Amino acid sequence: LCYRSGWEKAVRPQRIRFTELYVHKEYVSQFSKNWKKDLYSDEKSTSTLLIKGRKVDDIKELLQCIYPPFKKIDSDNCERIMEMALEYKIKHLQDRVALYLKEELDQQIKSKYGGASNIMMDILQKVDRFELDEPREVLANWYGKQNTSKVRDAMNKVTSPTAVCLATQRMNVLDRKLREAEKKNKDLETKLAAFMPTAQYF
Repeated sequence: LCYRSGWEKAVRPQRIRFTELYVHKEYVSQFSKNWKKDLYSDEKSTSTLLIKGRKVDDIKELLQCIYPPFKKIDSDNCERIMEMALEYKIKHLQDRVALYLKEELDQQIKSKYGGASNIMMDILQKVDRFELDEPREVLANWYGKQNTSKVRDAMNKVTSPTAVCLATQRMNVLDRKLREAEKKNKDLETKLAAFMPTAQYF
């Protein structure tokens, strides 16, 4: 695995700096479809990958996440790891980031902030950016258990498109249930009125 980046000094713009990272060809190709294609293409078989536009530390971070003992996904690296996982088609890391955000979102929802903390909003921004379904399900389940006032309060505090969409869906469900309940009450009143004896005056 070889990393390349542009030399930033204007005085020597033509110079290229290389940093070589040695990894196991067969091992890393199991994780990335892109890397497997480049390493085992029909035209040629190579032992070097040229990776552009990434910092050496980011690539090292990615490799540490797929090599034992498997570095933990956390708030500091989840966004960078997901960006690279999407770019290089590493589903294993995409799933790990989605699981991390799902667990963090679930924890925030259950916290004393009631699903409207700054940490939660930061998580939702990542969920929106990467269009992750699993964390959305957690939020949908939470909204599904809330009454109208709590949903409205959450809508005022959380501006994430995902949160607003799910909150709106929940409000629509609550409004529909309210209308159905009102209709049932009106029908019941009508039936009761039909059985009421006509008042007689003497």
